[in-house]
Amino acid sequence: MEKFPDRNSFTIYYGNDCYGRGTYGGGKFDVYKALDEIHNYPFSVAIFGQAFTWESESDSQDLKKFFANEDKFWHGVQKESVH
Repeated sequence: MEKFPDRNSFTIYYGNDCYGRGTYGGGKFDVYKALDEIHNYPFSVAIFGQAFTWESESDSQDLKKFFANEDKFWHGVQKESVH
């Protein structure tokens, strides 16, 4: 990094493939596993293939399922609290 004083470790990106092609955590709805791990290091993350929720997980005629998968991908599964 001394050759590039205007750069720091956050200019190094860990790439994660949402389809799980050789990536830590297996991709798909488990991308968060890789993100949780990389959070322990001073790097940035690039997410590739986030369209998998449309291309492989949803019926192109079922927008309700697509949006549910999108929400699940970006926000995770919300567990209901038990009272």
